[in-house]
Amino acid sequence: MLNAPKIEATETRRAGARKVLVAEDSAITHDLLKLLLNQRGHEVDIATDGLQALEALRSKDYDVALLDYHLPSADGLQVAAAVKADSHGRRVPRLIAITADPERLPSAEDACETFAYILPTPLHLSQLGQVVHGPAPIAAPRPRQPPPDPAASLTTPLPP
Repeated sequence: MLNAPKIEATETRRAGARKVLVAEDSAITHDLLKLLLNQRGHEVDIATDGLQALEALRSKDYDVALLDYHLPSADGLQVAAAVKADSHGRRVPRLIAITADPERLPSAEDACETFAYILPTPLHLSQLGQVVHGPAPIAAPRPRQPPPDPAASLTTPLPP
């Protein structure tokens, strides 16, 4: 009898792929984001409320966290602030707010310093790709950068 060679399971990710947490209470939105990000080689986890998002961010190292501003149990701003306060020198993922109310969020105290980007919904695919593929996670809080050009077309493909 021949012994078959052992095949070890290895995690393969595309170069530039990210570990992404999508914290979104809308099943349609988080399913669509997961599909789009998975198609580009990213590893995606879903949280449907603020407490689940906070637990996930405390238990796993993510490169990017897409946080809906209007999450149940704790909003995206509260989750982001707690993650930064609890970091104790650990790496903090790039925190990106997703909101249907882009005028209100920047007026919230510390929102612009808490999030690397604030993306309005409906999301533009090119913007999503740019913020997910952006620089590595931040080591310390930094000022908010302006979002990518909102005039980008919805049909623009995401970078590989």
